[in-house]
Amino acid sequence: MTVITREHVRLVNEDPTWRAEHYDKWGPGKRNNAEEMVDGQLLPKLIKQPDGSWMAASSLAHADPGGFHLTPLERSRATVAPR
Repeated sequence: MTVITREHVRLVNEDPTWRAEHYDKWGPGKRNNAEEMVDGQLLPKLIKQPDGSWMAASSLAHADPGGFHLTPLERSRATVAPR
C-alpha cells in the first residue's frame, strides 16, 4: 500500500468532512467518483472492518488458492445405490 493510500484511509477514518467530500454519496464507504484523482492517485476502494473502521480493499490478504480445491467426485456404477 502506498503512503498516499494510507493517508486517504486515515482521512476516511478520522476526518468526517474529507470523507463526505470523497465518499458515502452512493452508500457508506463508496467513492463519490471512481475516476477522481486525489493527491495524484485514485481513491482506494474501502472495506469496513469488524471494529467499524475502514481499510483499503487492496490491503486484504489474498486467499490461498490451494485451499479451495474440492476432492474429485468418484462416479461409477459402484457408487450408486442398488435401487
